[in-house]
Amino acid sequence: MGIFIKNYKFYLELKKPLKGRILVRTFNYSEIKYGDLLFLEGEIKKPESGFYRNYLMKERVSGIVYFPLKLEVIEHHQGSFLKEKLFDLRNSMLKTFKNFLSVKEAALLSGLTLGDQSWFSSDFKRKMNLSEKKSQCSLWLNNF
Repeated sequence: MGIFIKNYKFYLELKKPLKGRILVRTFNYSEIKYGDLLFLEGEIKKPESGFYRNYLMKERVSGIVYFPLKLEVIEHHQGSFLKEKLFDLRNSMLKTFKNFLSVKEAALLSGLTLGDQSWFSSDFKRKMNLSEKKSQCSLWLNNF
């Protein structure tokens, strides 16, 4: 039996004197929400060349920070009020799915309705990629 540690990713807009958008990969950021102003200590690396770099360019990402040394919330509610409320609603729906449905049912419903794939098993993701249905599950969220 092995230990499974899930890592998370999120996009971060840099403030002056820096500018741009970076991808942050970390072990846990459950206390971080949309609109939070963060202090982050780590090395920003340029994406490697190839398909992944092209994908990140499409997402307007100019760098990646892998597992920052320090990540702290400085202030809350610094983003759009409406977006913050929409994210709160989305997270509330995900929590409700998780509380009232089995893991598999909650994963499927969250994928179909909200485009969330965080609960998908790696086997299910592989099958979705093979059947090219992945885009249909996340269509709503990506066009939001």
